[in-house]
Amino acid sequence: MPATYPPLALACDALALLGLLATWPFNLQYLLQGGSLAPAAFFGAALLTPLTTAFTIDLYISALAFSLFAWVDARRTGVRRPWLYVMLCFCVGLAFALPLYLARREQALARTGGRR
Repeated sequence: MPATYPPLALACDALALLGLLATWPFNLQYLLQGGSLAPAAFFGAALLTPLTTAFTIDLYISALAFSLFAWVDARRTGVRRPWLYVMLCFCVGLAFALPLYLARREQALARTGGRR
């Protein structure tokens, strides 16, 4: 780890790991119990109750907002490969991709002295 590794980047990396470890056991459980990633089956399960519908809609709107922000912000701050964070958001999860992006953003800002 470089000596200039920002403390906020370290905290965000820890949150990314937490986001991965806290959510993926449930994703694996869903898949191991015969759940499908086919859109009809997946969204059928995700929109099953009013509560899961609210969480699903909230999550996807947040994921779209994050994706737009990351794509534009990466150009301003020098974060490399913004497409990777968008892909991780929709393939792994927002709880992983968002803090991971923020950690890389902090590192990019530290490299440039916060100037962009």
